[in-house]
Amino acid sequence: KAPGYDRICHATLKVLPIKAIIYIALIFNAILRVQVFPRQWKMAVIMMIHKPGKPEADPESYRPISLLPSLSKLWERLLVKRINDIVRQGNILPDHQFGFRKGHGTVEQVHRLVKHILQALDDCEYSNAVFIDMQQAFDKVWHVGLLCKIKTMLPAPYFCILKSYLEGREFKITVRNNYSTVYPMRAGVPQGSVLGPLLYSLYTADIPCPNFDHMEAPYKALMATYADDIAVVYSSGDSREAAKGLQEYINALAAWCKRWNLKINATKTTNLCFTLKTLIKKTPPLQLEGVTLDQPLQATYLGITLDKRLTFGPHLKNAVKKCGRRSQQLRWLMNRRNTLSLRCKRAVYAHCILPIWLYGIQIWGIAAKSNYKRIQVMQNRALRQITNCPWYVRNSTLHKDLNLYTVEEQIGRHTSRYSDRLQSHSSLLARRLIPARPL
Repeated sequence: KAPGYDRICHATLKVLPIKAIIYIALIFNAILRVQVFPRQWKMAVIMMIHKPGKPEADPESYRPISLLPSLSKLWERLLVKRINDIVRQGNILPDHQFGFRKGHGTVEQVHRLVKHILQALDDCEYSNAVFIDMQQAFDKVWHVGLLCKIKTMLPAPYFCILKSYLEGREFKITVRNNYSTVYPMRAGVPQGSVLGPLLYSLYTADIPCPNFDHMEAPYKALMATYADDIAVVYSSGDSREAAKGLQEYINALAAWCKRWNLKINATKTTNLCFTLKTLIKKTPPLQLEGVTLDQPLQATYLGITLDKRLTFGPHLKNAVKKCGRRSQQLRWLMNRRNTLSLRCKRAVYAHCILPIWLYGIQIWGIAAKSNYKRIQVMQNRALRQITNCPWYVRNSTLHKDLNLYTVEEQIGRHTSRYSDRLQSHSSLLARRLIPARPL
């Protein structure tokens, strides 16, 4: 929502008189009519946002965010709505791509992955998964290749306006109110723009997919993508067959990336084999362009930590640690000595701590009670800190007085709502997630 170099913010646009709004509408219509994007709107001011947990001295530890003119982003919204209608009617994007699509969330995508793995575990099979990290995916989009794909996907007028949108773009970097010189933007889609995510989805629409319909294959495959977060799973009764199929897919994906000027970060791409068996041989290592992929004991996909047995224990431990760190940061607000009202303290917990462990509860709600009990213990301590109640007050009384649900109650509520949403979901893949045994 921050303004671009012109300093025109959204709040200013909201209070413009009718006459000014009419002039803006005339400008927008003229852009669509002549199919030329204004040069003044192609300038981006880039802020470098540090990624949490990354070394500050490494340039790759920063995410470039483009601050664009507000009028430019407002016009992009109009174009995105029209392009989305064409994409939806033409079924241009692959079904496994859930990123930046209406009604498609991260929970549904993780659910697809977990359901596939659980089915394999029930069948005493191995599920060999690779979690692919695309290196600077949005910043490496090849403009010529993108326009080549758009030309075959969208009508000619949209191709012309998007070509004008991408050509001649410039940027300058700001650090502590100091600005660099102006540089041309020869690749990438502006991070912070409205069109950027859609353009990336169109660019990767032809990404290689596993052969799901090959009935004679000795494995079952699943692909889950959310923007540039990619997970591919091959399941088989023989771990070597699963690894072989996965290696063939990795080779095909690497060749596709090389063709379209994208790059996979081999050092951050991980390989994890899910199985309930204890005495097993180590899974055959996978190679990506000569680099052996790391095989950790757990992997994180879309914010959910998955261990090889799908107990969700590591995920819940991480959630408790995050809540603990957040509680320490807010201790000055929530401690006993603070005179803040009980209502405000409860609001601080509900808005700053509760969402941390609540994320993905529709998925990790199947975990054993011994695993999610630590979440309940953490919440009990937080509520006692908020209320400063005596030791003999029951935890159930605290939850009732503060109008908060226990972990078990939250699991039931969110699972029920989630199941109702799946039944009317627009995606067939999401509707197939309705389980015979509820999560």
